[in-house]
Amino acid sequence: MFRTHRKSGLSLLLAGAAILLVVPVGGVLGPKYLFPSPESCTSCHIMQQPYEQWRDGAHASLACTKCHQGTIGTDVHNVWATLRGAQTVARKPQIDRQACLQCHSTNARWAHIASVVDRHGGGDTPWSDLSIVAHAHLEKDDCMKCHVRPAHGSVTLHAVHTDDSPHLDGELDDPAWKQSVPLKVHLMGGNLIGRTTLDIRAVYTDTLLSVAFRWADPTESAEKAMWINDNHGWQTTGAKRAGEAGNEDRVMTVWDVSIPRFQQEGCLVACHPGVSAAKYLEEPGLGDIWHWKAARGNPVGYCDDKYIDNIRSGPDGGRHGDSVELHKGTTGNSNPYGTGPAFMQNPGIKPRDPRFLLSSEAVPIPKGKVFSTGQRIPGYVLSIPDGSRGDVRCGGKWDEGIWTVELSRKLVTGEIDDVQFSDLLKSYPFAVAVVDNASGAEHSFSSVLRLQFDK
Repeated sequence: MFRTHRKSGLSLLLAGAAILLVVPVGGVLGPKYLFPSPESCTSCHIMQQPYEQWRDGAHASLACTKCHQGTIGTDVHNVWATLRGAQTVARKPQIDRQACLQCHSTNARWAHIASVVDRHGGGDTPWSDLSIVAHAHLEKDDCMKCHVRPAHGSVTLHAVHTDDSPHLDGELDDPAWKQSVPLKVHLMGGNLIGRTTLDIRAVYTDTLLSVAFRWADPTESAEKAMWINDNHGWQTTGAKRAGEAGNEDRVMTVWDVSIPRFQQEGCLVACHPGVSAAKYLEEPGLGDIWHWKAARGNPVGYCDDKYIDNIRSGPDGGRHGDSVELHKGTTGNSNPYGTGPAFMQNPGIKPRDPRFLLSSEAVPIPKGKVFSTGQRIPGYVLSIPDGSRGDVRCGGKWDEGIWTVELSRKLVTGEIDDVQFSDLLKSYPFAVAVVDNASGAEHSFSSVLRLQFDK
């Protein structure tokens, strides 16, 4: 009799405990499985932060369960944290690579890129980092090694309205920048792979858009193709490979005007290594390129405004300078034979910085002029182009291992080779790349981002 009552009591106790557990667990987990929308996931307070990060991410159009299939262990942890009122973030469920491959099939272009860059052999070559990226996409080992942020990390650059545009000096100390919201961007490929992140900010007035970039770089590289006089005559540093003297630091932005598949593939749509004039579109379309150069444009305050299309001409392929009227801007400083410089600093004018030769201060080298051993003359004569090519103005500064670059352009230029920010309710897709003392081909690039104008 006693055993029967004890057994019945134990059963009631277990049943009550089960009810107490099932009701809250069902209340928390039920919406997740019955209504798999992102909003229902926020029934757990610890999911609020992941939800907000998802909302500004690249996968904002997808339901959580498209990528996430939780486990009992993960769900119990999150439920228990919610019941206790724990102020913590949710435990992240693992994402099987097959979930990624439902939408992201392997782009055939990666196989081509891998086959080309691997011809250069192993080891530390200018192509080795691009080879790593290409093979990672082909092998599909673990997508989240590199793409951990896109789903729950913002890809939206919010431009904040201000009354006054910032002064372009590479400082970010203007009141306008104090209102800006930084977007942190992880870069892939190139010789900066895994070594830096890019901080981007944007503000706008009624007429101008200003964008700022900041990234870590232990060395300032701004002496592209410097001429040096040695015992054998003039030598140029311009033929060196990435990471050695003779090139320049850069940051490049491409705006999607009408590039086919840009929002799916980003800059990859224009990548054709192993082919002469390798940067071009395979189909008719247009992208607006803002190419900031530490040596060739920054000292005179302009960012090279170019565009890319499917028409290949010259060594730049489908990349072309925007239209000019009379003056195309910075030019190479070389004599007709390519054996030395053609211009030198005017002896009567003290240069602001001897690394740069301004067109307003340059004079032809007199015939028979003798230079001392070790004499250095810049490899470019710098000036601002007229016309559309000079639309984007800049100010960049390297200080204690940090580059800060500010760019500014009219919202609407009316030029057919420019992106027009005429509709402030739209978002504008773009991608950005950074170069560390290398050619433009060896860049570290972002995924597809978007610019949004906030009121």
